[in-house]
Amino acid sequence: MALLPCGRKKVGCKRKGLEKRQGRCFDSIQFFDPVLGPSNNFATFLPSQLSTLTALISLYLGYNHFQGSIPSSIANISNLHYLDLSYNNLSSSSSLPSEVFTSKDLITLDISGNHLNGQIPSTVGNCTKLKYLFLNHNALSGSIPSNLGRCTKLEYLDLNDNAISGSIPSNLGKLSSLECWDVSHNKLTGTLPESLGQLSKLKELRIYDNLMEGIVSESHFDNLTALRNFDAFGNSLTLKVSASWTRRVQFETLQLSSWKLGPQFPTWIRSQKFLQDLNLSFTGISDTIPPWLFNSSLGSIDLSHNQLHGKSSNISEIVKGGISPVLCEVKNEIQVLEYLWYLDLGENSLSGEIPDCWMNYPYLNHINLNSNNFTGSIPRSLFHLEDLDYLGLGNNSLTGPITFDFVNLE
Repeated sequence: MALLPCGRKKVGCKRKGLEKRQGRCFDSIQFFDPVLGPSNNFATFLPSQLSTLTALISLYLGYNHFQGSIPSSIANISNLHYLDLSYNNLSSSSSLPSEVFTSKDLITLDISGNHLNGQIPSTVGNCTKLKYLFLNHNALSGSIPSNLGRCTKLEYLDLNDNAISGSIPSNLGKLSSLECWDVSHNKLTGTLPESLGQLSKLKELRIYDNLMEGIVSESHFDNLTALRNFDAFGNSLTLKVSASWTRRVQFETLQLSSWKLGPQFPTWIRSQKFLQDLNLSFTGISDTIPPWLFNSSLGSIDLSHNQLHGKSSNISEIVKGGISPVLCEVKNEIQVLEYLWYLDLGENSLSGEIPDCWMNYPYLNHINLNSNNFTGSIPRSLFHLEDLDYLGLGNNSLTGPITFDFVNLE
């Protein structure tokens, strides 16, 4: 792709005040979106002439096949508000140049989906008007620069799927406008700084698949009243809260797999009235499952790889969301868990017979009861689950035939 001088074919400069200019008029272009949008196939390097577009405000070159590095001369475009170089093939041998953060008016920077490596430049702190920063899906390494805490207008910060290491700087608690923060799938260590509890506008926090450890307490969450989605699985953090703790935050998604929560089942979850997705697998819980857990809002429940125990009568109550084992056998029961579609109780110590009330949960498509101590036969009500994609009953002590109805279901 080549940028042509004024007056030549493919470039029209007929704006008022430009008709009499001689030579190039690149310094007056404010918006550059080639061929009316992204998603082209230029398969070349970023043109050096971009640095001559000194009046450029918006540059959208995402979803192309640009190669090589980001030229340091991009610093000449000092008035940029919006820069999108996402999902190209920018080189893995090149780092993210500090010059990208030259413009103090920068509002949106999206360089996600490339192969850039090296550290995030500390010059990011110069962009105090920055609202949207997307550096995800690269090969960035090093630590998160503490200067990022100066970007107090930042609303979306996505650093996921890199190789970023070190701990989370405590001054990131100054990002008072932050609504969505994703640092998942990196190599972060340390614990969550208590300063994160100052992010009162935070709605989504994703820190999963890191190497974090340490203590997380009530003070981390008490002021996060806007937080709805907390994906933190794959770390070795320990949650220590008092038995009487009642969270003001109401989660919709809560993923704490691999945290240290046990041995008692965390009773504070009872205060969650809008919980839809709960994952407490691999958390060291050695307890019975409280019947109140399975309220009507839950759609996905993963309690696998713990030491949960209890007879089948308890399981009946659990599956019925607190309804008695007698009512569990009633056909056409009105109060059913219509939203429950995923249930994983595998790798526990549950025993007794598997309850026979599954017809009341018609949207279940995944049931895992593998590696428990269940006895008896396979309940026929499982045959009523027309949407069932996966049924795990292995490594139990079940007896009796697999009926022809069940074969048809598969």
